[in-house]
Amino acid sequence: MCVSCKVALNVAESPQAYREREFIRGLVEQGLTKDQIKARLVDEYGEDVLAMPESDDGIGLAALVVPIVVVLAFIAAAAFLLPRWRTRERASVAAAGPPVTDAELHRLDDDLRRYDRS
Repeated sequence: MCVSCKVALNVAESPQAYREREFIRGLVEQGLTKDQIKARLVDEYGEDVLAMPESDDGIGLAALVVPIVVVLAFIAAAAFLLPRWRTRERASVAAAGPPVTDAELHRLDDDLRRYDRS
């Protein structure tokens, strides 16, 4: 995260963002691991450079927990509602009209035979 403009470092265009990217490139060239690079970034620019919410305060905890809860709620809603929608669809297809009587079937057969001759 660019510490001056508070934008993700991969899209930030400020002079500070360019300095941070150069700093990271230098650390990569030194062969440091990802965790070591993060530690150096925090030493150089402070915790804001990582753009990670602190989980010990309420807002940081909410930023971590709320997306998980929302996804779980959607999954639960889908699991609950999909069978109901399918049952309702089957019921509406089955209740499309009154049952066909034998007289109606006989009349339909007669009509089809008559149209086949023409």
